[in-house]
Amino acid sequence: MKITGTLEIPIVVADWGDGRFTSAKNVSKVVRQALRKAGFSRRPYVLRTYFDTEMMLAESKGRMLRDYRVFMMGHKGDIEHRYTLNRQRLPEPLLQDVWLRYSQSQKFLRTTSETDTEDLMKDLKTGCKTRLCMTR
Repeated sequence: MKITGTLEIPIVVADWGDGRFTSAKNVSKVVRQALRKAGFSRRPYVLRTYFDTEMMLAESKGRMLRDYRVFMMGHKGDIEHRYTLNRQRLPEPLLQDVWLRYSQSQKFLRTTSETDTEDLMKDLKTGCKTRLCMTR
């Protein structure tokens, strides 16, 4: 897998085949390797469970919409999703709103202090910048 996109929005894509799809199995493998390298023995699925639980809390505080949470979890949702979220490409205003709600929900996902998070984002951006330069 490789990281592409912008510094603000890194995107993980497959570096084999046509690069359009990254399977859940491959993402799970990369996440598992990162967890093991960091010294954790948990399965990657615990991160998905954590995300869903924390987004439910954000939803209860008005920071996240249920439909967006269901969409981000990769669930099909109800019939309404067929005409709104589960399309090939989200309309720009809807995509912007999903990003806004996600950013408003960040405090529920954090496991570190604000200062630690800022340092982590600097490190991530530096790493992404280095990787972006290497993939060009």
